[in-house]
Amino acid sequence: MTLAVLPALAGLEYPVVRTPIFKTLTQETASGMETRAALQLYPRWRYTLSFNFLRDDANDEFRTLLGFFLARKGSFEPFQFNDPDDNLWLVQEVTTRAPGRV
Repeated sequence: MTLAVLPALAGLEYPVVRTPIFKTLTQETASGMETRAALQLYPRWRYTLSFNFLRDDANDEFRTLLGFFLARKGSFEPFQFNDPDDNLWLVQEVTTRAPGRV
């Protein structure tokens, strides 16, 4: 299965915020000592994208983005995002916030 690619839209603000997500098991004993175990070798990355503008006219950035997420059924289907700062294609979760839109 070929994964869809998040479309590059003109209103994307820089820098794109990347946050590493690790899975770590933590166990605390009765004496207060902690033992930790890393369950992943590499982190997953959560991206937060901000858009300066998403036009809903002939340029249609808003409907392009909305249609993309509706086609993925929200967080059901993974997709690729071309990180402009890293220039590495990754399959990740992306959170978007459009100013002025709910």
